[in-house]
Amino acid sequence: MYDPSKSPMLSRPAPSRRTKSFYHIIYEGITERGYVSGIIGNKMLSQGIIIKHIFKDGIDKDVSDRKEMIHLVRDYEIYLTTGKNTPRRYITAVLNQYLEGCNEEYRIRNEASFNDFVDVLCDFRAELLSRYSSDNKYVKDGFVIPSSGLFDKLAADCVERFGIGFTFSPEDKLFENDHIDGSNSFYIMFDRDYHSELRTHEMYRECLDLCDEFGYKPLVSTPQFELWMLMHMCGADFGNPSFDRYKQHVLDQLQMFDYYSRTSREKFMTRERFNEYYKDNIGYAIEMSKNSLFTSDPVLLMDHAGTNLGQFFESIIKPEFRGI
Repeated sequence: MYDPSKSPMLSRPAPSRRTKSFYHIIYEGITERGYVSGIIGNKMLSQGIIIKHIFKDGIDKDVSDRKEMIHLVRDYEIYLTTGKNTPRRYITAVLNQYLEGCNEEYRIRNEASFNDFVDVLCDFRAELLSRYSSDNKYVKDGFVIPSSGLFDKLAADCVERFGIGFTFSPEDKLFENDHIDGSNSFYIMFDRDYHSELRTHEMYRECLDLCDEFGYKPLVSTPQFELWMLMHMCGADFGNPSFDRYKQHVLDQLQMFDYYSRTSREKFMTRERFNEYYKDNIGYAIEMSKNSLFTSDPVLLMDHAGTNLGQFFESIIKPEFRGI
């Protein structure tokens, strides 16, 4: 008699399910995001790795303060993993709706620019946070209580403050369902800019400490992301990384190799630009980043030229795109 338990099909081990790894990245600028988008668009990521951009939208669009970026990621992570919103993220979402729907009328009424309205809304956000963050009618354990009436209250506050009527989308449309099945890691990609008075040693150290506290990984380029771009260029002169004008030296060198750096499109890393100048030289850039001229240690990047982007991309890109 046939014994199904002895079937070779049943004796085979079940195929293992590959867990997806999600890399959530926030970027200081659009050049960095465009570069990573080029990697994604060319299907260069190793199997199972998925990169998710964390967008800086609305009144946070031009945020470049590193600590502020880290807190944006924290708000995003909390919502991603728990479905809960911090007061800051919730209030920002309401104000972004108002910005999108009313910026034109506000600018006409006040003879103001779009950025003027953004600045005013940022100040208004601080006021609203102070007013509602500790109000237990709307917030419990540090998170907004759904359907608590805060949405309607904020909408009314906007109209009262600015005098411009607006029909908001329903509260349940404020946020997308971003639940993700897989492992998640979070990255902050930014320039050191060690010659900027806004990027002191103390501020940089605080950024590293915040990343460590939340379990995030800083992706740092010193003096700027353009050094990583220059590392793709065979024959580039990297000069003396310790002298004061090294940032300008990097930019001058990059202009010799990358046509777009000499045009008004310098800030935009298009797919065309990525494919022409960077796609085929990532392996070279990874090796150049290991040169003794540079460091990849985030702590040492406080004062020394280099980047840890080489290590990062080496860990997530398919071997064939690394020249292996």
